[in-house]
Formats: sequence, structure tokens, C-alpha cells
Amino acid sequence: MHLDVPDTNSKFSATIEGATVNFDTPLEKFEALSDAWSDETPGTSILNYNSFCYHQIIGMGVQIIPILLERLRQGEGQWVHALSCIVGQQVHTPGMVGNPDRVIEAWLKWGDSRGGGNGRIAG
Repeated sequence: MHLDVPDTNSKFSATIEGATVNFDTPLEKFEALSDAWSDETPGTSILNYNSFCYHQIIGMGVQIIPILLERLRQGEGQWVHALSCIVGQQVHTPGMVGNPDRVIEAWLKWGDSRGGGNGRIAG
């Protein structure tokens, strides 16, 4: 049996609008997927966390954590869910739910405590 699967020879490939696209760096892949995800719901404040593009970002795993933390520092709170999925935990307390600024602050403290400020995260 032969399966027709996307080119996996590129470490940084993604499927965007049905086409396999190769990238030179994780940041390039992230930015393209992030842009494609944003384009899926233009002019709306509702975020689609079931998007294939968002899931591919999550699928990038721990290598993307420093980029996500930097985006949180820039005020892009939509990456909290991705961080929770990649890390396998929620770092905020139940009392922080509904307060995005406190949730973001908790994630940034989590990242800083693991060296997130230098582009690497220690287990």
C-alpha cells in the first residue's frame, strides 16, 4: 500500500491551505501558520482553537515555547492554550481564570523560571 503524505524531508514543513510548504526555521513556520490562522477568521474576535494551523503550531512542540512566550510578552494572549497543550499543564490558578493579564503573567513567570528569557526552556 502506498500512502500519499506530505513531504517530511523538511524539518520545518507545514500544510497551509492544502499545500505543503517548507521553511528554513521554526520561526518562519510559526509566522506562516500564525498568519494563516489569523486569516481564517478576519474581522472577528472569536478565536478558532480547532484550526488545523493552530494545531500544527502546537505540534511544533517545545521548540516553539520561547517564541510563544515572546508573543505573550507582546500582548498576544491567544498563545496560552497552545502553551498549555505543549507543556501538558496549566500554570495559572483557578482564581486567575477570566483575568487574561494574570494568566499571561503566570506563563511568563513560568518561562522565566526555566530560562525562557534566553530562548531556551529547561525541563
